[in-house]
Parts: sequence; structure tokens; C-alpha cells
Amino acid sequence: MFNFSEILFICVLALLLIGPKQLPEVARKIGRMMNEFRRASDTLFSELKKPPTSGKELLKELTKDSGKDDRHS
Repeated sequence: MFNFSEILFICVLALLLIGPKQLPEVARKIGRMMNEFRRASDTLFSELKKPPTSGKELLKELTKDSGKDDRHS
């Protein structure tokens, strides 16, 4: 993907633009954002891989999650 000289150039450029005091904080924020994006995309793909449910099954899940069925009140 990147060779050593390109990574070194990006690191030096980031050090010059951001500064040595803020660089660790910015790197942590970027890492957290990437991790959150990866988790969200994994969740999305796992939901897309699930087989679609029928209307009756979906209704059962929704009434089960609500705790009670309002039709019998």
C-alpha cells in the first residue's frame, strides 16, 4: 500500500502541521473514529447478510420487544 518513504513523509508533514503537543491527541481521535466506522460497517454488513424476515415474524418480534400486546387491553 505505502512504502516506507511515503509513510515517513506523512508523519513529518503531520508533525509540522499539527505540532508535537497535539499530534498524540489527534492520532487517538483518528484511531477512535476509524474503530467506530469499522464497527458500524461490520454491523451493517452483518444485518445485510441476515435472511429477510416475513411480516408475521417481524410482528412477533416487535410485540415481544414491547412487552405487551395492546390489542388485548
